[in-house]
Amino acid sequence: QGEIPYRREIVKHCGTLVEGMGLDVYSQLSGPLLQLVEQFGTAATKSPVLGANAMDIDDDDEGALKRPQQLMLVAAAIKTLQLALPKSQHLSSDEAGRLAGTLQNVAHTGVWNTRVASLECLTALLKHCAEDGPTKDLMFSVSMSSVLEAVTACAAEGKYVSVRTAALGTLEAVFGAVSSASSDSRAAEWPGAARSVLDLFLKDPVPSISDRAKELAAGI
Repeated sequence: QGEIPYRREIVKHCGTLVEGMGLDVYSQLSGPLLQLVEQFGTAATKSPVLGANAMDIDDDDEGALKRPQQLMLVAAAIKTLQLALPKSQHLSSDEAGRLAGTLQNVAHTGVWNTRVASLECLTALLKHCAEDGPTKDLMFSVSMSSVLEAVTACAAEGKYVSVRTAALGTLEAVFGAVSSASSDSRAAEWPGAARSVLDLFLKDPVPSISDRAKELAAGI
């Protein structure tokens, strides 16, 4: 059981180093980090005991005791991927597509802490893609319909405000992508789909979310 916290600390320190030194090392780091997220993320979502309360497991089974540690490791790996997004260049289409696909899966099926991490990383990825020159081709390596499906699933999360708040942040980034690609016929269906998801946040019972959604609606 001690191996996972050790690996988590290594991943966190790696993220701190990347952020502090401004290193563009995504291509070198992304492979093992994505493999880690996919490995533990899949194991977590397949477990019948993991749901909204996965971080509160109190079980004598050794596997059950390890799972919260695994989830924290996944969240740390996703945060490091976010910090490692390149600043002086852009991801390749394959890199952006793989990262988006992994994040969408975790946001859609994960538990609260991994969902928040994946949504925040998705937000950063969409902003990164929107800065990809005049053609915005990198944006189209991301399945926007899958992003919106993940945001929709998180918008319906009734227990954790942090999940819904992060999901709204991702939706804001989607609208940014819509704006940046407004003249491209490939993005023709994005505005309507994004507005449909926004309706969910406008009805949220928490004012900090619904008021922010109203501001977003007023600006589009």
